[in-house]
Amino acid sequence: MAESLASLVNVSYRYPRGKGGWALAEVTVDLPRGVVVGVLGANGAGKTTLLRLLVGQLHPTGGLLRRLPGARWGWLPDLPCVAGPLPAAAYAGVLGCQEDQLAHTLERFQVQDLWRRPGSRLSTGQRRRLELALLVAGDSEVLVLDEPASGLDPLQVNRLGALLRDQLAVGRSVVVSSHWVRELASCLDFLLVLVGGRLAFAGWQEQLRSQWPLAEPLAPEAEEFLARVVQP
Repeated sequence: MAESLASLVNVSYRYPRGKGGWALAEVTVDLPRGVVVGVLGANGAGKTTLLRLLVGQLHPTGGLLRRLPGARWGWLPDLPCVAGPLPAAAYAGVLGCQEDQLAHTLERFQVQDLWRRPGSRLSTGQRRRLELALLVAGDSEVLVLDEPASGLDPLQVNRLGALLRDQLAVGRSVVVSSHWVRELASCLDFLLVLVGGRLAFAGWQEQLRSQWPLAEPLAPEAEEFLARVVQP
């Protein structure tokens, strides 16, 4: 049996007192390798908390989380990374970017002319496309992206979906959260649906189509996605 990308057993996370209480409660799931994992749910469902636990930015309050030993994890948060006076080019060495891959990705996202522009002079969409190019051109084996479609127009979101699928062909694994359900649904293989910090569903798209509707009602954002998956 292939080793999991990550294994979570009753994983819970509670923010410090006064910051909202439990963000995740008793999440148990094995994340498969070599696929695109979609983490879905409404705002406040626990998506970002789960991703931050996976990349090691947070540590579980309870339960056990094991990650694939020795794997290099790349992280794109839902916050500006290329910002201030530094251009995107300043980050390439730190992230272990490969020149040929970087040139190809910059061209794919049409940001080659923005490479050396200070982050403070970039629009939200320009910054996001540069950040995606840096992540993909780096040397990480696992790519974790929190709302990567934020700031992208529909055409760019379609390109993003194709880009995520391309990573599997070079041996990578991808974990992504997103509200752009219509455009990204076709690129997702394994789905996690979070509702109020709890795992409402974990499995392959085919399983979801056969098991939906779930007993527990979901927030509107998750319902919209699931409706499109069940009735594509």
